[in-house]
Amino acid sequence: MERKVMKKTLILGAALLLLIPALTAFGGQRKVLKVGVQMFENKIWDPAASYNNRTAQYHINLHDGLVRLSTMEVPYKVLPALATSWKEISPTVTEFKLRQGAKFWDGTYITAEDVKWSLERSINQDHPAYSSAFGRVLYNFEKVEIVNASTVRVHNRNPDPLKYVMLAQTTSAILSKKAFDAAASPEDFFTSPVGAGPYRIADFKQDSYVKFESWDGYWGEKPPLEELWYYSIKEPTARITALVNGEVDFIVDIPPDMKSAMDGKKGIKSQGVTLDMFYAWMFNMTRHPLKDQRIRKAISLAIDRDALNQGLYGGKGVTPTSHHYPGRTGYIPGWKIYEYNPDKARQLLKEANYDGSVVELSDCHYYYLYNDLATQAMAKMLEKVGINAKVVTYGPGSWPPKDPVEKYNMVRCWSNPMYFPDMMGGVDPHWAPSSWPYRQGQQPVIAEGGELHELYMGLYKKARFDPVPERRKRYYKQFVEFLEDEVTPFIIGYQPHLFFGMDEDIVFEAPANYRPYTMPFRAGDVTFK
Repeated sequence: MERKVMKKTLILGAALLLLIPALTAFGGQRKVLKVGVQMFENKIWDPAASYNNRTAQYHINLHDGLVRLSTMEVPYKVLPALATSWKEISPTVTEFKLRQGAKFWDGTYITAEDVKWSLERSINQDHPAYSSAFGRVLYNFEKVEIVNASTVRVHNRNPDPLKYVMLAQTTSAILSKKAFDAAASPEDFFTSPVGAGPYRIADFKQDSYVKFESWDGYWGEKPPLEELWYYSIKEPTARITALVNGEVDFIVDIPPDMKSAMDGKKGIKSQGVTLDMFYAWMFNMTRHPLKDQRIRKAISLAIDRDALNQGLYGGKGVTPTSHHYPGRTGYIPGWKIYEYNPDKARQLLKEANYDGSVVELSDCHYYYLYNDLATQAMAKMLEKVGINAKVVTYGPGSWPPKDPVEKYNMVRCWSNPMYFPDMMGGVDPHWAPSSWPYRQGQQPVIAEGGELHELYMGLYKKARFDPVPERRKRYYKQFVEFLEDEVTPFIIGYQPHLFFGMDEDIVFEAPANYRPYTMPFRAGDVTFK
Protein backbone atom coordinates (compact mmCIF):
# COMPACT_ATOMS: atom_id res chain seq x y z
CA MET A 1 0.00 0.00 0.00
CA GLU A 2 1.36 3.38 -0.95
CA ARG A 3 1.99 5.55 2.07
CA LYS A 4 0.30 8.92 2.05
CA VAL A 5 0.75 11.91 4.26
CA MET A 6 -1.81 14.40 5.46
CA LYS A 7 -2.84 16.59 2.55
CA LYS A 8 -2.91 19.78 4.49
CA THR A 9 -1.41 21.22 7.63
CA LEU A 10 -3.68 23.22 9.86
CA ILE A 11 -2.97 25.48 12.78
CA LEU A 12 -5.39 26.49 15.46
CA GLY A 13 -7.70 29.23 14.32
CA ALA A 14 -7.35 32.59 15.97
CA ALA A 15 -10.80 32.33 17.49
CA LEU A 16 -9.96 29.11 19.28
CA LEU A 17 -6.59 30.39 20.44
CA LEU A 18 -8.33 33.26 22.18
CA LEU A 19 -10.34 30.73 24.14
CA ILE A 20 -7.29 28.93 25.50
CA PRO A 21 -6.00 30.44 28.73
CA ALA A 22 -2.49 31.80 28.62
CA LEU A 23 0.19 29.45 29.89
CA THR A 24 0.78 29.97 33.58
CA ALA A 25 4.18 29.87 35.19
CA PHE A 26 3.55 27.30 37.90
CA GLY A 27 5.45 27.86 41.11
CA GLY A 28 4.83 24.23 42.12
CA GLN A 29 2.85 21.32 40.78
CA ARG A 30 0.59 22.33 37.93
CA LYS A 31 -3.09 22.80 38.69
CA VAL A 32 -4.37 23.24 35.13
CA LEU A 33 -4.18 20.73 32.27
CA LYS A 34 -5.23 21.51 28.70
CA VAL A 35 -5.84 18.52 26.40
CA GLY A 36 -6.21 18.64 22.61
CA VAL A 37 -8.38 15.85 21.18
CA GLN A 38 -9.47 14.75 17.72
CA MET A 39 -12.85 13.32 18.71
CA PHE A 40 -14.79 15.92 20.64
CA GLU A 41 -18.04 15.11 22.39
CA ASN A 42 -20.33 17.94 21.43
CA LYS A 43 -22.89 17.91 24.20
CA ILE A 44 -23.66 14.65 26.02
CA TRP A 45 -22.00 14.26 29.41
CA ASP A 46 -24.34 11.61 30.80
CA PRO A 47 -22.42 8.31 30.45
CA ALA A 48 -25.57 6.20 30.10
CA ALA A 49 -26.63 8.27 27.09
CA SER A 50 -23.35 8.21 25.17
CA TYR A 51 -20.78 5.42 25.36
CA ASN A 52 -18.15 5.57 22.64
CA ASN A 53 -14.55 6.49 21.78
CA ARG A 54 -15.25 10.22 22.19
CA THR A 55 -16.91 10.11 25.59
CA ALA A 56 -14.40 7.61 27.01
CA GLN A 57 -11.94 10.50 27.10
CA TYR A 58 -14.03 12.44 29.59
CA HIS A 59 -16.58 10.43 31.54
CA ILE A 60 -14.17 8.60 33.85
CA ASN A 61 -13.19 11.98 35.32
CA LEU A 62 -16.78 13.09 35.89
CA HIS A 63 -18.55 10.07 37.29
CA ASP A 64 -18.40 7.32 39.91
CA GLY A 65 -20.24 4.02 40.15
CA LEU A 66 -20.70 1.53 42.94
CA VAL A 67 -17.24 0.11 42.27
CA ARG A 68 -14.11 0.91 40.25
CA LEU A 69 -11.36 -1.16 38.69
CA SER A 70 -7.71 -0.63 39.50
CA THR A 71 -6.36 1.50 36.68
CA MET A 72 -3.06 -0.22 35.90
CA GLU A 73 -2.75 -3.32 38.07
CA VAL A 74 -2.96 -6.59 36.11
CA PRO A 75 -4.91 -8.67 36.90
CA TYR A 76 -7.37 -5.97 37.88
CA LYS A 77 -8.80 -5.44 41.33
CA VAL A 78 -12.35 -4.37 42.11
CA LEU A 79 -12.21 -1.30 44.36
CA PRO A 80 -14.84 0.45 46.48
CA ALA A 81 -16.37 3.64 45.13
CA LEU A 82 -19.92 4.70 46.03
CA ALA A 83 -20.28 1.27 47.63
CA THR A 84 -17.92 0.53 50.51
CA SER A 85 -18.52 -3.23 50.69
CA TRP A 86 -20.52 -5.98 49.05
CA LYS A 87 -21.47 -9.61 49.49
CA GLU A 88 -23.17 -12.24 47.37
CA ILE A 89 -26.62 -13.20 48.60
CA SER A 90 -27.12 -15.75 45.83
CA PRO A 91 -25.51 -16.52 42.45
CA THR A 92 -27.63 -13.75 40.91
CA VAL A 93 -28.01 -11.27 43.80
CA THR A 94 -25.26 -9.03 45.22
CA GLU A 95 -25.78 -6.72 48.19
CA PHE A 96 -23.94 -3.38 48.31
CA LYS A 97 -23.46 -1.09 51.29
CA LEU A 98 -23.53 2.53 50.15
CA ARG A 99 -20.95 5.13 51.15
CA GLN A 100 -22.50 7.39 53.77
CA GLY A 101 -22.10 11.13 53.29
CA ALA A 102 -21.15 10.92 49.59
CA LYS A 103 -22.58 13.82 47.60
CA PHE A 104 -23.42 14.87 44.08
CA TRP A 105 -21.93 18.01 42.54
CA ASP A 106 -24.93 20.07 43.71
CA GLY A 107 -24.33 19.13 47.35
CA THR A 108 -27.24 16.70 47.68
CA TYR A 109 -26.57 13.31 49.23
CA ILE A 110 -26.45 10.14 47.15
CA THR A 111 -29.32 7.84 48.07
CA ALA A 112 -30.40 4.28 47.38
CA GLU A 113 -33.09 5.73 45.11
CA ASP A 114 -30.38 7.34 42.97
CA VAL A 115 -28.62 3.99 42.61
CA LYS A 116 -31.81 2.19 41.65
CA TRP A 117 -32.80 4.83 39.09
CA SER A 118 -29.33 5.20 37.59
CA LEU A 119 -29.00 1.51 36.78
CA GLU A 120 -32.61 0.64 36.02
CA ARG A 121 -33.09 3.41 33.46
CA SER A 122 -30.59 1.56 31.24
CA ILE A 123 -31.67 -1.93 32.27
CA ASN A 124 -35.25 -1.05 31.27
CA GLN A 125 -34.14 1.08 28.30
CA ASP A 126 -36.34 3.97 29.41
CA HIS A 127 -34.94 6.13 26.60
CA PRO A 128 -33.49 5.19 23.18
CA ALA A 129 -30.20 6.85 24.18
CA TYR A 130 -29.67 4.12 26.78
CA SER A 131 -29.51 1.36 24.16
CA SER A 132 -25.72 1.29 24.10
CA ALA A 133 -25.41 1.18 27.90
CA PHE A 134 -27.86 -1.70 27.94
CA GLY A 135 -26.51 -3.56 24.93
CA ARG A 136 -22.83 -3.38 25.86
CA VAL A 137 -22.88 -3.43 29.66
CA LEU A 138 -26.14 -3.85 31.56
CA TYR A 139 -28.01 -6.44 29.48
CA ASN A 140 -27.53 -9.18 32.11
CA PHE A 141 -28.87 -7.08 34.99
CA GLU A 142 -32.51 -7.38 35.97
CA LYS A 143 -33.25 -4.84 38.68
CA VAL A 144 -32.03 -3.00 41.77
CA GLU A 145 -33.76 -3.71 45.06
CA ILE A 146 -33.66 -1.15 47.87
CA VAL A 147 -33.15 -2.96 51.18
CA ASN A 148 -32.86 0.18 53.28
CA ALA A 149 -31.45 3.70 53.01
CA SER A 150 -27.85 2.46 52.96
CA THR A 151 -28.21 -0.92 51.23
CA VAL A 152 -29.18 -2.08 47.75
CA ARG A 153 -29.26 -5.47 46.10
CA VAL A 154 -28.38 -5.76 42.43
CA HIS A 155 -30.07 -8.64 40.61
CA ASN A 156 -28.61 -10.35 37.54
CA ARG A 157 -30.60 -12.37 35.03
CA ASN A 158 -27.92 -15.07 34.96
CA PRO A 159 -24.94 -15.82 37.22
CA ASP A 160 -22.23 -13.57 35.84
CA PRO A 161 -18.45 -13.86 36.27
CA LEU A 162 -18.11 -10.27 35.01
CA LYS A 163 -20.78 -8.51 37.07
CA TYR A 164 -18.33 -6.32 39.02
CA VAL A 165 -16.46 -5.41 35.85
CA MET A 166 -19.74 -4.29 34.27
CA LEU A 167 -20.69 -2.24 37.33
CA ALA A 168 -17.30 -0.50 37.11
CA GLN A 169 -17.97 0.82 33.60
CA THR A 170 -18.86 4.50 33.30
CA THR A 171 -22.26 3.56 31.86
CA SER A 172 -23.06 2.17 35.31
CA ALA A 173 -22.27 5.47 37.06
CA ILE A 174 -24.63 6.85 39.69
CA LEU A 175 -26.24 10.19 38.81
CA SER A 176 -28.83 12.37 40.52
CA LYS A 177 -32.44 11.27 40.03
CA LYS A 178 -33.62 14.54 41.58
CA ALA A 179 -31.74 16.55 38.96
CA PHE A 180 -33.11 14.34 36.19
CA ASP A 181 -36.69 14.82 37.43
CA ALA A 182 -36.16 18.58 37.55
CA ALA A 183 -34.78 18.76 34.00
CA ALA A 184 -37.09 19.97 31.23
CA SER A 185 -36.47 16.76 29.27
CA PRO A 186 -34.13 13.74 29.30
CA GLU A 187 -32.15 15.42 26.55
CA ASP A 188 -31.59 18.49 28.72
CA PHE A 189 -30.27 16.26 31.49
CA PHE A 190 -27.94 14.46 29.08
CA THR A 191 -26.22 17.79 28.37
CA SER A 192 -26.25 19.00 32.00
CA PRO A 193 -26.16 15.94 34.26
CA VAL A 194 -25.37 15.99 37.96
CA GLY A 195 -22.81 13.35 38.87
CA ALA A 196 -20.56 12.44 41.78
CA GLY A 197 -17.02 12.19 40.36
CA PRO A 198 -13.96 14.26 41.29
CA TYR A 199 -14.47 16.82 38.51
CA ARG A 200 -17.63 18.59 37.43
CA ILE A 201 -18.56 20.51 34.28
CA ALA A 202 -17.77 24.21 34.62
CA ASP A 203 -17.99 25.58 31.07
CA PHE A 204 -18.68 24.36 27.56
CA LYS A 205 -18.64 25.81 24.04
CA GLN A 206 -20.07 23.80 21.17
CA ASP A 207 -17.39 22.33 18.88
CA SER A 208 -14.66 24.17 20.78
CA TYR A 209 -13.94 23.20 24.38
CA VAL A 210 -15.20 21.89 27.69
CA LYS A 211 -13.83 22.86 31.09
CA PHE A 212 -13.99 20.60 34.14
CA GLU A 213 -13.20 21.79 37.65
CA SER A 214 -12.48 19.97 40.88
CA TRP A 215 -14.93 20.50 43.71
CA ASP A 216 -14.51 20.42 47.48
CA GLY A 217 -17.40 18.07 48.23
CA TYR A 218 -15.97 15.00 46.51
CA TRP A 219 -16.02 11.98 48.83
CA GLY A 220 -12.65 10.57 47.71
CA GLU A 221 -9.08 11.77 47.36
CA LYS A 222 -8.87 15.26 45.97
CA PRO A 223 -7.95 15.25 42.25
CA PRO A 224 -4.53 16.64 41.29
CA LEU A 225 -5.93 19.37 39.04
CA GLU A 226 -8.12 22.36 39.74
CA GLU A 227 -9.03 22.76 36.06
CA LEU A 228 -9.11 20.18 33.26
CA TRP A 229 -9.76 21.51 29.74
CA TYR A 230 -10.43 19.58 26.52
CA TYR A 231 -10.16 21.35 23.16
CA SER A 232 -11.46 20.17 19.81
CA ILE A 233 -8.45 20.14 17.45
CA LYS A 234 -9.34 17.84 14.59
CA GLU A 235 -6.10 17.62 12.63
CA PRO A 236 -3.00 15.94 14.14
CA THR A 237 -0.71 18.62 12.71
CA ALA A 238 -2.77 21.29 14.45
CA ARG A 239 -2.60 19.38 17.72
CA ILE A 240 1.19 19.16 17.44
CA THR A 241 1.40 22.88 16.69
CA ALA A 242 -0.72 23.69 19.73
CA LEU A 243 1.49 21.54 21.97
CA VAL A 244 4.77 22.94 20.65
CA ASN A 245 3.47 26.51 21.03
CA GLY A 246 2.36 25.91 24.61
CA GLU A 247 -1.32 26.39 23.83
CA VAL A 248 -2.18 22.91 25.17
CA ASP A 249 -0.26 20.58 27.48
CA PHE A 250 -1.33 17.13 26.26
CA ILE A 251 -2.45 15.81 22.86
CA VAL A 252 -3.72 12.47 21.56
CA ASP A 253 -3.94 10.48 18.31
CA ILE A 254 -0.63 11.37 16.68
CA PRO A 255 0.36 8.79 14.01
CA PRO A 256 3.93 7.47 13.84
CA ASP A 257 4.78 9.40 10.67
CA MET A 258 4.12 12.68 12.51
CA LYS A 259 5.93 11.87 15.74
CA SER A 260 9.15 13.45 14.45
CA ALA A 261 7.47 16.86 14.61
CA MET A 262 7.57 16.53 18.41
CA ASP A 263 11.05 15.02 18.70
CA GLY A 264 13.71 17.30 20.14
CA LYS A 265 11.28 20.08 21.02
CA LYS A 266 12.16 21.67 24.31
CA GLY A 267 9.82 20.90 27.19
CA ILE A 268 7.72 18.21 25.50
CA LYS A 269 7.86 14.46 25.01
CA SER A 270 5.96 11.74 23.16
CA GLN A 271 4.68 8.39 24.33
CA GLY A 272 3.57 5.57 22.06
CA VAL A 273 0.65 3.25 22.75
CA THR A 274 -0.82 0.36 20.78
CA LEU A 275 -4.54 0.59 21.39
CA ASP A 276 -6.38 -2.50 22.61
CA MET A 277 -8.78 -1.93 19.75
CA PHE A 278 -9.26 -3.17 16.22
CA TYR A 279 -10.26 -0.85 13.43
CA ALA A 280 -12.89 -2.96 11.72
CA TRP A 281 -15.53 -2.97 9.00
CA MET A 282 -18.93 -4.56 9.60
CA PHE A 283 -20.95 -6.44 7.00
CA ASN A 284 -24.64 -5.70 6.56
CA MET A 285 -25.73 -9.21 5.66
CA THR A 286 -29.11 -8.05 4.37
CA ARG A 287 -27.46 -6.31 1.40
CA HIS A 288 -26.68 -7.99 -1.93
CA PRO A 289 -24.12 -9.48 -2.55
CA LEU A 290 -23.18 -9.73 1.13
CA LYS A 291 -26.01 -12.13 1.90
CA ASP A 292 -23.69 -14.91 0.75
CA GLN A 293 -21.18 -15.90 3.46
CA ARG A 294 -18.70 -17.03 0.83
CA ILE A 295 -18.49 -13.49 -0.52
CA ARG A 296 -18.04 -12.04 2.96
CA LYS A 297 -15.28 -14.57 3.63
CA ALA A 298 -13.66 -13.78 0.28
CA ILE A 299 -13.54 -10.10 1.24
CA SER A 300 -11.87 -10.97 4.54
CA LEU A 301 -9.32 -13.17 2.77
CA ALA A 302 -8.53 -10.41 0.25
CA ILE A 303 -7.39 -7.94 2.91
CA ASP A 304 -3.65 -7.74 3.50
CA ARG A 305 -3.72 -6.67 7.14
CA ASP A 306 0.02 -6.55 7.45
CA ALA A 307 0.23 -4.11 4.52
CA LEU A 308 -2.29 -1.87 6.28
CA ASN A 309 -0.26 -1.94 9.49
CA GLN A 310 3.01 -1.26 7.65
CA GLY A 311 1.59 1.47 5.45
CA LEU A 312 -0.36 3.37 8.06
CA TYR A 313 1.70 2.83 11.21
CA GLY A 314 5.13 1.82 9.95
CA GLY A 315 4.55 -1.65 11.38
CA LYS A 316 4.26 -0.31 14.92
CA GLY A 317 0.63 -1.40 15.21
CA VAL A 318 -0.48 -5.02 15.47
CA THR A 319 -1.43 -7.21 12.53
CA PRO A 320 -4.15 -9.37 14.12
CA THR A 321 -4.16 -13.14 13.95
CA SER A 322 -7.48 -13.48 15.75
CA HIS A 323 -9.88 -11.43 17.83
CA HIS A 324 -7.55 -11.09 20.81
CA TYR A 325 -5.06 -8.51 22.03
CA PRO A 326 -1.39 -9.32 22.79
CA GLY A 327 -0.62 -9.14 26.47
CA ARG A 328 -4.25 -8.99 27.55
CA THR A 329 -6.58 -11.50 29.18
CA GLY A 330 -7.60 -14.19 26.70
CA TYR A 331 -4.60 -13.86 24.40
CA ILE A 332 -3.72 -17.28 22.94
CA PRO A 333 -0.20 -17.48 21.44
CA GLY A 334 -0.13 -19.11 18.02
CA TRP A 335 -3.86 -18.75 17.43
CA LYS A 336 -4.43 -17.69 13.82
CA ILE A 337 -7.75 -17.44 11.98
CA TYR A 338 -7.33 -14.24 9.96
CA GLU A 339 -5.29 -14.80 6.82
CA TYR A 340 -4.39 -13.06 3.60
CA ASN A 341 -5.15 -15.50 0.79
CA PRO A 342 -6.23 -13.83 -2.48
CA ASP A 343 -6.28 -17.14 -4.39
CA LYS A 344 -8.73 -18.63 -1.92
CA ALA A 345 -10.78 -15.43 -2.11
CA ARG A 346 -11.06 -15.76 -5.89
CA GLN A 347 -12.11 -19.40 -5.54
CA LEU A 348 -14.87 -18.51 -3.09
CA LEU A 349 -16.14 -15.76 -5.40
CA LYS A 350 -16.28 -18.27 -8.21
CA GLU A 351 -18.18 -20.78 -6.08
CA ALA A 352 -20.64 -18.05 -5.04
CA ASN A 353 -21.18 -16.99 -8.69
CA TYR A 354 -20.33 -13.41 -7.74
CA ASP A 355 -22.03 -11.22 -10.35
CA GLY A 356 -19.87 -8.11 -10.13
CA SER A 357 -22.27 -6.16 -7.91
CA VAL A 358 -20.79 -3.14 -6.19
CA VAL A 359 -19.53 -3.57 -2.63
CA GLU A 360 -19.54 -0.21 -0.84
CA LEU A 361 -16.89 0.39 1.83
CA SER A 362 -17.63 3.16 4.32
CA ASP A 363 -14.94 5.71 5.14
CA CYS A 364 -15.36 7.77 8.31
CA HIS A 365 -11.96 9.38 8.70
CA TYR A 366 -13.50 12.30 10.59
CA TYR A 367 -13.77 9.82 13.48
CA TYR A 368 -11.03 7.24 12.88
CA LEU A 369 -7.56 8.54 12.05
CA TYR A 370 -6.37 7.49 8.55
CA ASN A 371 -9.60 5.61 7.91
CA ASP A 372 -9.75 7.16 4.43
CA LEU A 373 -6.31 5.81 3.52
CA ALA A 374 -7.15 2.38 4.92
CA THR A 375 -10.47 2.15 3.10
CA GLN A 376 -8.96 3.24 -0.22
CA ALA A 377 -6.22 0.63 0.15
CA MET A 378 -8.78 -2.05 0.99
CA ALA A 379 -10.81 -1.18 -2.10
CA LYS A 380 -7.73 -1.77 -4.24
CA MET A 381 -7.13 -5.10 -2.51
CA LEU A 382 -10.69 -6.18 -3.30
CA GLU A 383 -10.35 -5.10 -6.92
CA LYS A 384 -7.28 -7.36 -7.24
CA VAL A 385 -9.40 -10.44 -6.54
CA GLY A 386 -12.23 -9.28 -8.80
CA ILE A 387 -14.58 -7.48 -6.45
CA ASN A 388 -16.18 -4.27 -7.67
CA ALA A 389 -15.40 -2.07 -4.66
CA LYS A 390 -16.46 1.52 -4.08
CA VAL A 391 -15.50 3.86 -1.22
CA VAL A 392 -18.30 5.99 0.23
CA THR A 393 -17.19 8.76 2.60
CA TYR A 394 -19.34 9.82 5.53
CA GLY A 395 -19.09 12.82 7.81
CA PRO A 396 -20.82 13.77 11.05
CA GLY A 397 -24.58 13.60 10.60
CA SER A 398 -24.44 12.13 7.10
CA TRP A 399 -24.98 8.48 8.00
CA PRO A 400 -28.05 6.77 6.53
CA PRO A 401 -30.83 5.89 9.00
CA LYS A 402 -30.53 2.45 10.58
CA ASP A 403 -34.09 1.62 9.60
CA PRO A 404 -34.77 -0.04 7.24
CA VAL A 405 -31.68 -2.15 7.72
CA GLU A 406 -31.73 -3.17 4.04
CA LYS A 407 -30.71 0.39 3.13
CA TYR A 408 -28.08 0.85 5.81
CA ASN A 409 -24.33 0.83 5.05
CA MET A 410 -23.06 -2.23 3.22
CA VAL A 411 -19.62 -2.41 4.87
CA ARG A 412 -19.52 0.06 7.74
CA CYS A 413 -16.32 1.45 9.25
CA TRP A 414 -16.22 0.69 12.95
CA SER A 415 -13.91 -0.26 15.80
CA ASN A 416 -13.81 -3.12 18.28
CA PRO A 417 -12.24 -1.74 21.48
CA MET A 418 -11.54 -3.99 24.43
CA TYR A 419 -14.24 -2.41 26.56
CA PHE A 420 -13.33 -4.31 29.70
CA PRO A 421 -10.36 -6.44 30.84
CA ASP A 422 -11.57 -9.88 29.86
CA MET A 423 -11.23 -12.24 26.92
CA MET A 424 -14.73 -11.23 25.83
CA GLY A 425 -13.97 -7.53 26.30
CA GLY A 426 -13.64 -6.86 22.57
CA VAL A 427 -16.13 -9.42 21.27
CA ASP A 428 -19.08 -9.16 23.64
CA PRO A 429 -19.93 -5.44 23.20
CA HIS A 430 -19.98 -5.79 19.40
CA TRP A 431 -21.09 -9.31 18.45
CA ALA A 432 -23.36 -10.42 21.31
CA PRO A 433 -27.14 -10.84 20.91
CA SER A 434 -27.50 -7.57 22.85
CA SER A 435 -25.26 -5.62 20.44
CA TRP A 436 -26.82 -3.01 18.18
CA PRO A 437 -25.88 -4.68 14.84
CA TYR A 438 -27.56 -7.88 15.99
CA ARG A 439 -30.64 -6.10 17.33
CA GLN A 440 -30.84 -3.94 14.21
CA GLY A 441 -31.13 -7.10 12.11
CA GLN A 442 -27.85 -6.95 10.17
CA GLN A 443 -27.10 -10.64 10.86
CA PRO A 444 -30.21 -12.67 9.93
CA VAL A 445 -28.29 -15.95 9.75
CA ILE A 446 -27.70 -15.87 13.53
CA ALA A 447 -30.88 -14.00 14.48
CA GLU A 448 -33.82 -15.82 16.00
CA GLY A 449 -35.13 -18.18 13.33
CA GLY A 450 -31.85 -18.01 11.42
CA GLU A 451 -30.00 -21.09 10.25
CA LEU A 452 -27.17 -20.71 12.78
CA HIS A 453 -29.09 -19.11 15.65
CA GLU A 454 -29.03 -22.02 18.08
CA LEU A 455 -25.35 -22.75 17.52
CA TYR A 456 -24.52 -19.05 17.91
CA MET A 457 -26.49 -18.70 21.15
CA GLY A 458 -25.08 -21.89 22.62
CA LEU A 459 -21.46 -20.91 22.00
CA TYR A 460 -22.01 -17.32 23.10
CA LYS A 461 -23.58 -18.23 26.44
CA LYS A 462 -20.73 -20.61 27.25
CA ALA A 463 -18.05 -18.08 26.28
CA ARG A 464 -19.72 -15.31 28.25
CA PHE A 465 -21.16 -16.96 31.36
CA ASP A 466 -19.27 -20.16 32.16
CA PRO A 467 -17.97 -19.79 35.75
CA VAL A 468 -14.68 -21.66 35.17
CA PRO A 469 -12.11 -19.29 33.57
CA GLU A 470 -10.10 -21.90 31.65
CA ARG A 471 -13.24 -23.54 30.32
CA ARG A 472 -14.67 -20.17 29.35
CA LYS A 473 -11.45 -19.36 27.49
CA ARG A 474 -11.86 -22.54 25.47
CA TYR A 475 -15.46 -21.64 24.62
CA TYR A 476 -14.36 -18.12 23.72
CA LYS A 477 -11.91 -19.53 21.18
CA GLN A 478 -14.66 -21.71 19.69
CA PHE A 479 -17.05 -18.77 19.52
CA VAL A 480 -14.58 -16.49 17.72
CA GLU A 481 -13.68 -19.23 15.23
CA PHE A 482 -17.36 -19.85 14.60
CA LEU A 483 -17.94 -16.16 13.91
CA GLU A 484 -15.10 -15.95 11.38
CA ASP A 485 -15.55 -19.30 9.63
CA GLU A 486 -19.32 -19.73 9.63
CA VAL A 487 -20.79 -16.22 9.96
CA THR A 488 -18.08 -13.73 8.90
CA PRO A 489 -19.83 -10.61 10.23
CA PHE A 490 -16.79 -8.34 9.96
CA ILE A 491 -13.36 -7.50 8.61
CA ILE A 492 -10.91 -7.13 11.46
CA GLY A 493 -8.27 -4.71 10.21
CA TYR A 494 -5.46 -3.81 12.62
CA GLN A 495 -4.60 -2.44 16.03
CA PRO A 496 -3.43 1.17 15.60
CA HIS A 497 -0.28 2.50 17.21
CA LEU A 498 -0.57 6.15 18.11
CA PHE A 499 1.29 8.68 20.21
CA PHE A 500 0.47 10.98 23.05
CA GLY A 501 2.36 14.25 23.13
CA MET A 502 2.73 16.02 26.46
CA ASP A 503 4.70 18.51 28.49
CA GLU A 504 7.72 16.80 30.01
CA ASP A 505 6.52 17.24 33.60
CA ILE A 506 3.47 15.02 33.01
CA VAL A 507 3.62 11.37 34.10
CA PHE A 508 0.75 9.44 32.52
CA GLU A 509 0.08 6.02 31.02
CA ALA A 510 -2.95 4.73 29.17
CA PRO A 511 -4.92 2.63 31.68
CA ALA A 512 -4.67 -1.14 31.37
CA ASN A 513 -8.11 -1.97 32.72
CA TYR A 514 -10.35 0.54 31.00
CA ARG A 515 -11.25 0.77 27.35
CA PRO A 516 -9.03 2.58 24.81
CA TYR A 517 -9.26 6.39 24.77
CA THR A 518 -10.01 6.46 28.49
CA MET A 519 -7.93 9.27 30.00
CA PRO A 520 -8.22 9.28 33.79
CA PHE A 521 -6.78 12.40 35.40
CA ARG A 522 -7.82 11.45 38.90
CA ALA A 523 -5.68 11.12 42.01
CA GLY A 524 -3.08 8.42 41.41
CA ASP A 525 -3.70 8.26 37.65
CA VAL A 526 -1.55 11.23 36.65
CA THR A 527 1.33 12.93 38.44
CA PHE A 528 3.59 15.88 37.71
CA LYS A 529 7.31 16.19 38.24
